[in-house]
Amino acid sequence: KPRGGQSRDDRSRDDRAGGGKPRSGQQRQGDYVKPEPPKREGWGRVARKGAESARRADERDQPMEPERFAQRPDPQERWERVDDSRPRAAKRQRTPKAERVEIELDESQLIGTAGQKARARERVGEAATAFVAERFEDARTILKPIALAQSHMVEVRELYGLTLYRLGRWSEAIVELEAVAALTGSSDQHPVRADAHRALGQHAAVERLWDELRHDHPDAATITEGRIVMAGSLADRDDLAGAIRLLEQGPVRTKVAREHHLRLWYALADLYERIGDTQKARRGFERVMADDRSFADVVARVRALD
Repeated sequence: KPRGGQSRDDRSRDDRAGGGKPRSGQQRQGDYVKPEPPKREGWGRVARKGAESARRADERDQPMEPERFAQRPDPQERWERVDDSRPRAAKRQRTPKAERVEIELDESQLIGTAGQKARARERVGEAATAFVAERFEDARTILKPIALAQSHMVEVRELYGLTLYRLGRWSEAIVELEAVAALTGSSDQHPVRADAHRALGQHAAVERLWDELRHDHPDAATITEGRIVMAGSLADRDDLAGAIRLLEQGPVRTKVAREHHLRLWYALADLYERIGDTQKARRGFERVMADDRSFADVVARVRALD
């Protein structure tokens, strides 16, 4: 995915749900987008549905499918790294009817003739736009040959990896995002990789990535997303007490709620309900609802506990 900036107020409110279970028969999908280290400045943060995956305005008020974080072995739905500083690697052009994303690839790093380089830039931009429109299969078709030919290009590999994640192609996504981590030395996509491993039942890999992430000291949103995935892995193995302890060690008592806070509160409330502590569950869901009534199925969850 391209690394583009967007204020939090521009994001779709309904996409801020804490990873849930897709409807029966529905395929789970996840979110999008040089060689270094050290880490490149401006690589941004992993966040839930940021600038490059904004939904159409007419979708914002649609009810969401009920989600139960701790019950499903499936990974969370949409991850995306966003950078509020608007790095030069990406531009977003908004129009009343559509949203186009352009990735500015460094042509000096591209392999091929001048014409081939220009075509690669154009096609990656088309893939980014397809990703925004949630046409993930189209994005995958475009990106696959480019990722093979330009395997050293971080922007291409990352967008391709996140596209595969959104398509539920967990093993392939892991390969691409591992390559991105090797090229950048960054742990930004550790939560996405961990969630893909979780979908495959590879809980040892989830634990390894969580350990790396928490020792890398990333931004609050990234480590909170990693914490939610790790807690989900514990819950998948019926260690509900361990999952609750892990989430309770997160930013539970913040005064200014952001997306990752709401997701953590929702996940924690869900786990409280699972162990039968309906009082704590109700308080948790009510806290989320007080900040955003459109968050996932929080209104229905509160009513169910009345």
